[in-house]
Amino acid sequence: MNSRINLDEILGQLPQWNLVLSIGGVDYPIRELRIGDLQKLQPDSLGKGSEMADFIGSLFEGKRPDVNEWSLDMLGIVVGRIGAYVQERSKLSSQIASRSPSPKHEAPN
Repeated sequence: MNSRINLDEILGQLPQWNLVLSIGGVDYPIRELRIGDLQKLQPDSLGKGSEMADFIGSLFEGKRPDVNEWSLDMLGIVVGRIGAYVQERSKLSSQIASRSPSPKHEAPN
C-alpha cells in the first residue's frame, strides 16, 4: 500500500514568509530561510568575523544593513528574533499539517 501526502496543498495553507528587520527607520526584508541557513545560525556554527558578517548579510533580500558595524548585542538580538520567527512558523506548520487530511492510500501499481 502506498501513501500520498500533498505537500503543495499543506504548504499553500501557510501564511507567506514575512520577516522584516527595521534599523533606524529603514526596513530590511529577510529572505525565507533554508535548512542550511538554520544550521549556520546555531551558535557553534556562526563562524567568526567577516565569515559571520557575510552569512548574516546573505539573509537579507535586496538592500542589506552594514552588519560589520553591529555590536555583539545587536547580533544576538537579530539571531534570536530570526530563531523565534522560525520557531513560530514551525509550530504553525505542524498545526496545519496535523489538521490536513490523512494520507491517501493507493493500491500498488
